Amino acid sequence: MEGFKLASNIAKLRKEYGITQEELAAFLGVTKASVSKWENGQSFPDIVLLPRIAGYFNITIDRLVGYEAQMSKKKIKEVYHKLAEDFATLPFEEVVEKINQLEREYYSCYPLLMQLTVLWINHYTLAKDDGEQKAILKRVVDLCNRIIEKSGDAGLSNDAIIMRGGAQLQMNDIEEAITGLERILDPKRLTKQGEGLLIQAYQMNNQMDKAQELAQISMYINLLSLLSNGTMFFSMNLNNEKISLEILRRLEGIMEIFQVDKLHENTALIIYYYSTVFYCIHNRKKEALRMLEKFSNSVLGVIRNGIKLHGDEFFNLIEPWLEDFDLGTAPVRNERLVISDINKLLESPPLDILFEEEEYIRIKESIIQEEKRHGRN
Repeated sequence: MEGFKLASNIAKLRKEYGITQEELAAFLGVTKASVSKWENGQSFPDIVLLPRIAGYFNITIDRLVGYEAQMSKKKIKEVYHKLAEDFATLPFEEVVEKINQLEREYYSCYPLLMQLTVLWINHYTLAKDDGEQKAILKRVVDLCNRIIEKSGDAGLSNDAIIMRGGAQLQMNDIEEAITGLERILDPKRLTKQGEGLLIQAYQMNNQMDKAQELAQISMYINLLSLLSNGTMFFSMNLNNEKISLEILRRLEGIMEIFQVDKLHENTALIIYYYSTVFYCIHNRKKEALRMLEKFSNSVLGVIRNGIKLHGDEFFNLIEPWLEDFDLGTAPVRNERLVISDINKLLESPPLDILFEEEEYIRIKESIIQEEKRHGRN
């Protein structure tokens, strides 16, 4: 809602209809002075008059008062990224109040509520203490439950179930998360096979452009999913040197084939970080520093070029799909916060065996200097 517009709307509508304040007052059974005060914002009509005023001008009460229950997709995207920027530049409590106001005004705009849960999940750790963080996560769960129960949109509800599961895991409500997620993520379901069927259907209908676009989108999604799940599998086996080396060999092979360093920098960063941790755990400093160098190169690329979802020469048909994302191609966290998190990774305890190494010090300093050059520190 952009603001309460009753005063300006009455004046505007009256002039469009070509009637005087006296004529409108006579119809409503009030004085001309009352209408004048309404239009000047000095007072408001009695609530029982709103249906009569709206009926006179042949509009809804919502339109009369300037209330819009829904926000456009474009506006949601703008609001999200502005709030993400606010989290990086304003006091946390001030941003929280902005979000509170949005929730109150758009409590039935479920696409917006969905993106607010994304915003909270990506920024709740900025809260000052564990109690406040848990309260925010509980708020995410409550918003997700509202979307699931009230939105009537199956796709949006499934997204909310996943987001709720993420919040529940952070709250250590593990059983609740598993129960909800299993309902929509059972590997035995045929949902994922639908992509192939739709590609085939486009081909049979001579819609080759759509078939090729969907094939690329499906490959892109599955590639990132494979690497993400592979990284989690890797992180679960860091203490097993033999298994981890084989997982890492395969992950690096996939990354090289699909040029993931350039295609999806964030995925590359995470894999290189866990690889560095793995080698540190097994006291293999040389290999750890080699991976840290790759991590650094990806970080320097992010600092220089920013963070944005994109395709490449192979995935050359996915840009329109990426642009149509609810939040567009920009990151869900402001770049300054992302880079701050990266710096924390560099100083994390798993890497402590490298802290005195000249190569580690050089890498860390090169990132700091690059941040200063690009104003991202």
